[in-house]
Amino acid sequence: TAPPPKPKSTYAEKIPEPSSPRKELERLDLHGLRVAEAIAALERRIDQAALAGLDRIEVLHGIGSGRVRDALFKHIPTLSVVKSFRPDDSNPGVTWIYL
Repeated sequence: TAPPPKPKSTYAEKIPEPSSPRKELERLDLHGLRVAEAIAALERRIDQAALAGLDRIEVLHGIGSGRVRDALFKHIPTLSVVKSFRPDDSNPGVTWIYL
């Protein structure tokens, strides 16, 4: 006779789904970066997101001294692929960029 079937494990149910590369492109965390580093990271992510066909990016710059946010707000309008951008209504440490 065959051995009794093993009980189904719920282990697999506890493993979170890996996030898709596309999903990872939708958010950019700039916490801890200096202005020049943040701008370079933003430009790279906008290029990646545009190539992936995304229509927006959530940028987490935090509040802090405001230097990174201010620099981004000056730089974003110079990027031709950006249609618009706006601070998040409920979180001043986040900006949405629309491609």
